[in-house]
Amino acid sequence: YFKNFGTTIYAEFARANNLDRWFLIADPYGPLGRNLREWGYYVAAVQDLGRHCKLGLRYDYYDPDLDSTDRQAAVTVPSSQAISTVSAAVALIGRVGGLSGRLVAEYDAVSDHQGRDSNGMPADLKNNVFALRAEVAF
Repeated sequence: YFKNFGTTIYAEFARANNLDRWFLIADPYGPLGRNLREWGYYVAAVQDLGRHCKLGLRYDYYDPDLDSTDRQAAVTVPSSQAISTVSAAVALIGRVGGLSGRLVAEYDAVSDHQGRDSNGMPADLKNNVFALRAEVAF
């Protein structure tokens, strides 16, 4: 039987200066010699399909440096270091005695232009990810 159907939709937005410490190190006194203006957001939805299954979908976008530039053909041009990801996941949830657990399969389609093609122009990196994760709580 199907019971406890529910949908959760959520989002988060961020606008910051010199916040990031993982993707692009923000150091106004370092090699760039300037502040980094950053912008990012995500929107997501999770759908319950009964007691033992959930589906999730998420889109995120992050630009660690709104003022970035690049050199192309000896000319300085505006560039983007933005990354966006579409993620889809399915979770199987179970409980046996005092143990509960889930098995989660997730696929992330990542779009970024941090790589270079054979001509030295920005190109999308081949960095999509499939992850299978098992979790147990007792």
